[in-house]
Amino acid sequence: NTDYWVIDDVDGVWVANGYLLASIGPRLTQLAPGSAESITLDVAGASFTQVDTWKSVISTPAGIYAAGTKGNTSRIFYIGIMDSTTNPLNPVIAAELPQGETVNVLSYYGGLLCIGTDKGIRLGMISGNGYVTYGPRIDIKDHDGEPVGTSCFEPQGEFIWFGWTDYAATTTGLGRLALSEFTSSLVPAYASDLMTTATVQGTVAAVTTADD
Repeated sequence: NTDYWVIDDVDGVWVANGYLLASIGPRLTQLAPGSAESITLDVAGASFTQVDTWKSVISTPAGIYAAGTKGNTSRIFYIGIMDSTTNPLNPVIAAELPQGETVNVLSYYGGLLCIGTDKGIRLGMISGNGYVTYGPRIDIKDHDGEPVGTSCFEPQGEFIWFGWTDYAATTTGLGRLALSEFTSSLVPAYASDLMTTATVQGTVAAVTTADD
């Protein structure tokens, strides 16, 4: 269509629960078809002090979840939808990660909130009021034993694939979580899975599946 918006310094764009959202530093705003960009559509304004930058925004049946980082602290926010106007509500803190661990990506699958951080993976449960209770961290490290975390998820069937950067000295690729088998509460079994066949290393930034 012919809708477009003019905004300086956009650093993130997402679609969540039918809303097109863009971030500019701490600002998170809705882009409405047929309307010009406006601060009246902000979910979080430019003066929002809880984050410096937004990292991931996703859809869930309970509402929108957004992760942001301020310094070395990451917070996950619940954004409900107002029944009378269908407008997104102000962000409310749903969970905060331990200091020094920052969120890269969120995903939702099978009733679980998947949290990819700079050190590993956590799975969380959403309560009725939108709060998130997450489990122990699955540490994801490279071949030198350094934390690399993950920046992407791709759920399929009973599995969730995730990016595993520089798994070995000559390969980079994907790991896989098995939701059919949990070793403890909110900790699924996991293993390395699909890796490059050539001598290739580098950050795994995204993963998707497609039919042949």
